Amino acid sequence: MSLAFSILEKLIELLGSKNSLIELGFKLHMMHQTGHRLPMLKEEFTLLEPNKNETISLENIKATSMKNATNAMESHILDFFGSIS
Repeated sequence: MSLAFSILEKLIELLGSKNSLIELGFKLHMMHQTGHRLPMLKEEFTLLEPNKNETISLENIKATSMKNATNAMESHILDFFGSIS
């Protein structure tokens, strides 16, 4: 799991579904990245399938997680999102 996704996951854990705070945290994180990491972060952001207004909701993350999950991971993902919703 990449560093950016790990940080985003921790923010979601801490803040629940407060999208504006999550978005702010992610933007602040991106501002502190060096130039060579920015393209990777942009690609990861795109993989999370942001909304039309370029924000990521909890549903975006859940859908992307489920799409990329193995059979063994699916129940853990559902448990995780159930605990923070």
